Amino acid sequence: MHKFTSLAIVTLTVNWTLTFLAFISVVITYIFRRKGGMLEEVLTYSAFLIGTILVAISSWAIVDEGQGAHQWNLSQSQVAKAAKSLLVAEALWSLVNSLLRNAAGLLILRISGPMSGIKRAACLIMAASIALAIVSSMEIFLICRPFAAQWDPLVLGTCGDQILSFTVLETVGLALDLVILALPAIFMVRLQTTKWRRIKFILVVDAGSVVLVITALRMAALRNAVSPDFSYSQSYLSLLSAAGSMTGVVCCASFSIRTCVLKVAEFGKSSACRRRYH
Repeated sequence: MHKFTSLAIVTLTVNWTLTFLAFISVVITYIFRRKGGMLEEVLTYSAFLIGTILVAISSWAIVDEGQGAHQWNLSQSQVAKAAKSLLVAEALWSLVNSLLRNAAGLLILRISGPMSGIKRAACLIMAASIALAIVSSMEIFLICRPFAAQWDPLVLGTCGDQILSFTVLETVGLALDLVILALPAIFMVRLQTTKWRRIKFILVVDAGSVVLVITALRMAALRNAVSPDFSYSQSYLSLLSAAGSMTGVVCCASFSIRTCVLKVAEFGKSSACRRRYH
């Protein structure tokens, strides 16, 4: 077994820790599933399953194929396998994001009531999310011809502007995420309720804002996307892809997690009262 770099160790640790947290979130979502929210929950479950496959692929690439190691320490066959794993992981990242954005769109449709403007915006977000996932997957596998030109400098071929392509796609995804976060806030501002209830609702619904940080880190890491040391530099993007997928699943479960916390707190109070009077 080859020696792991610090980046490889961090990738394994962070990815599987977040996968465990996402699994707990999915279990909580199932236990406290909401009436009328079945489809969005199915999308969240699907995102978790695909995200787990993404983490497994990334882990296998580290353990067996040399991902996270420097390219000059690997054989050509290892580099090719690691590169293919990384590119598949990027395609899965696009798919997971599409599922989570559509789950968020369905939630917005369900809570927006008679506000037709917000409903139309949610439908547009879902359609744009599906289109973005398709374009992102096609870009990964078609930007270099032949395909091996992405990682093998000895292969004669041509590649499009990968940095520009990645930046545009990530920017579009970031814009969609910002709109998804803004719509519930607009809805709550118009709703007749107390200020504190508005704040609590927005904090729960917009828990996904943490994913924006991961998207920003991915955009900052794009300068290494076409580095000659492919197996090492691309593994950072793989880490962020897996981390972003699982963090998104946890955020989509924020309503169910809130319900769970309230139930536990209520049970704790009732237990304390029973002990006090017995």
